[in-house]
Amino acid sequence: CKGLLHLIEHLHFRDHSSPYLKDVKKELESLGAILNAYTSEQNVSFHAKFLPKHFDRVCKALKHITFNPTFLEDDISIEKEVVLREISDYKDNPGTVANLNFRSLLYDDRYCSTMGKEEDVASANSEKIWDLYKDTFGLYNLIVFISGPIEFLSKIDNSVFLPESTKLNR
Repeated sequence: CKGLLHLIEHLHFRDHSSPYLKDVKKELESLGAILNAYTSEQNVSFHAKFLPKHFDRVCKALKHITFNPTFLEDDISIEKEVVLREISDYKDNPGTVANLNFRSLLYDDRYCSTMGKEEDVASANSEKIWDLYKDTFGLYNLIVFISGPIEFLSKIDNSVFLPESTKLNR
């Protein structure tokens, strides 16, 4: 079970050591852009809604968020509590419990919800997260998806998504 993927999603948006990230999020919000992410059973998706004229700035921010995680212990402690609360709330929903029970029957011990297992999240630390991150993410399994008007999409240069330097090789 990759029970820390949801925690990793949260950590991409939290970096106390980076004034850049805080400034970028503030700037994008002032432009009306909305940054968000979600965890599915197979991936973590980062996405943004924005006006086409802000494309370059939003792409720069998403590249920074995606390719330069820090996974600091202080940030992990804060987000572990958030994710553990989400797991608790998730388990209070009868439909969710039925779904988890059904999937557990299908997949034996190999299945866990997109939220992760409480024990995995509670025991998370920087080393465990980096190990999972290196095994799961990387430059060769990144998918970039853009939707919008065709006249906008035809002007996009794919090189805008390639990282110049990243912390993925940590």
